[in-house]
Amino acid sequence: MIGDDGAINLAATLPDTIYELGMVACSISDPGGEELLKWAANAKGLGMICVEGNKMSEKMRDRYTRLDKSSPALTVFV
Repeated sequence: MIGDDGAINLAATLPDTIYELGMVACSISDPGGEELLKWAANAKGLGMICVEGNKMSEKMRDRYTRLDKSSPALTVFV
């Protein structure tokens, strides 16, 4: 499992040109979700991010939903 440490490390190294990122059921909670969210908010080429089935709080899930609504070219599955 990737978990928070893996998600944090991944978010720090992912290029901002990736079009799709799937992180389904990777045991990511709020710390890892926060770093992925920061990356996604600045990723110029991102068209889809899927973070379903993780251990994020409802508050963090809401933040992903807001990102989806504020970015018409981005589809977010949470």
